[in-house]
Amino acid sequence: MIKYFTKLNNTSNTFRNYLKPGIDTVRKLKSIIVTGINTYIINPFKLNSKRIGGPKDALTTFQEIDKYVEAKRNKGLGYFSWKFFDREIEIKDPLYTIGTPLPGAEVISYRIKTTEHVYLMPNIRIYSKHFFSLTEDNYLLAPVSNYYGNQKKSHPSFGTLFLPKCKKLKGRSIIVRGGAYWHKMQDGLPALYLAELAGFNFEKIDHFIIQDNIIDKNSIFTRIGIPLEKQVRLYDQNDCYECEELIFSSWYDRKGNWYKDYLLKMIKPKAIDREFPKKIYLSRSRVNTRRVLNEGEVIAFLEKYGFECMHNEDLTIDEQICLFQNATHVISCHGSQLTNIIFCGPGTKVCEIRHISHKIHYRKAFHDISNGFGLDYYLLYTDKGEEFIDEANNVIETDTHMYIDLADMKLMLDKMDLKEIA
Repeated sequence: MIKYFTKLNNTSNTFRNYLKPGIDTVRKLKSIIVTGINTYIINPFKLNSKRIGGPKDALTTFQEIDKYVEAKRNKGLGYFSWKFFDREIEIKDPLYTIGTPLPGAEVISYRIKTTEHVYLMPNIRIYSKHFFSLTEDNYLLAPVSNYYGNQKKSHPSFGTLFLPKCKKLKGRSIIVRGGAYWHKMQDGLPALYLAELAGFNFEKIDHFIIQDNIIDKNSIFTRIGIPLEKQVRLYDQNDCYECEELIFSSWYDRKGNWYKDYLLKMIKPKAIDREFPKKIYLSRSRVNTRRVLNEGEVIAFLEKYGFECMHNEDLTIDEQICLFQNATHVISCHGSQLTNIIFCGPGTKVCEIRHISHKIHYRKAFHDISNGFGLDYYLLYTDKGEEFIDEANNVIETDTHMYIDLADMKLMLDKMDLKEIA
């Protein structure tokens, strides 16, 4: 019976793979047709409404949003903007790199001018599906919507003809990114800090829109003092809200360490009566993506150098902070488990392990954090691994599982000035 169902499942997957190119083509064709209807019929003839028609256009940069806000303010409308931490930052090369990534997966030095933005706008609509925000006159706020490519109308919202009905939120709301631990610490909590710098009093904010599956008394947002009754869940595909007033800020790709003290102030980590190892290897064995295929032998090898294997899932937030505050060396594959290096002290040595195919816009994340927080960053690429296939039978290159060559690991430990323990 088991063999029968296994064979049936394999047949189903084969059939799905056979149909997939055709289905993808139909979806692309549908998107092109709907985008054309929106562009040449609905928007020009002003047939769009809150339920029909995609965005009129996209504001693709913060500079475009600033001009949009200025034009509205000149008309006496309630649009406001603020800027903080406006500066040029130099991101240095990793201290040592092993391996050669595929084009687009490089992690190298660069200079960038960075600014954090905060806005207050009326009648903004936020949609969970594809995560995007529309102004009251139907402009897509691209810099604070999910990333879908470099083309101006590449966001899926332009290929949407019918939109779900939004629930109206009276008063003043703020959007707070949640989801993965990385987004809570890098997007959500710093967004609250930026709003505070802009002069907003949290007690006078009526709704905290949190992009997360679970909102409960144990969440980081409840812990820092946001009343549970004010937290609004944005997760299911049909979740969407029309906000009478919305505070939102730049998110993701933050540079520098300007928010570290704020995180500690808000989280108020408790003292932990436990001794943690100084050298830690962070495991991803309990998640589905980017696992180390030969982790057993990697851990055994690292133990010779005094490393201990840790799972963040086994620790409370207070214990995690304590673990990283005391760490001198951190080794791990790319993933949210590395987020807590923001609590490491300056000079902590961090080695990130990546597959050469990990090409995506967040590839620089922990390189940037290490640079901003004064950490010594090392990078080990591997070209060995296995494809990650999602539930829809798609190969996701950015989640490729990895096999680590112990000779490469030994070389990296040498470069980190580590010796075997006698």
